[in-house]
Amino acid sequence: IYAILAVEFFGQFGVNAEGCTAEDLSNCTYTNYKGVEVDSVTNRQLTYGSEYFGNFLSALLTMFQIMTGESWAEAIARPIFFGWSPFGAALFFISYNVIISFVLVNVVVAVLLEKSM
Repeated sequence: IYAILAVEFFGQFGVNAEGCTAEDLSNCTYTNYKGVEVDSVTNRQLTYGSEYFGNFLSALLTMFQIMTGESWAEAIARPIFFGWSPFGAALFFISYNVIISFVLVNVVVAVLLEKSM
């Protein structure tokens, strides 16, 4: 569910500037919370939205990366947090982490109980 929401919310993140196309990424920027235009092109020459949340599979992989805690805050969440709605992004990522943590703890407890019986 969160991967589908992420595609909808963040899939076009960084593509809001006029002239930002797949062929010409030079105009791809986003305006951060301080009103400064920041480049929204990653090292792989994709916008943040299309690289991390452009389709369902990339969003699913990104959500798995967030679940494992592998460098997600700096690479994924911070550009969205500072360029999108800070409250909305914080609500999205924090609620995802809380739900995933709860589910994973329950899975570990279930496995341990199953092994002990």
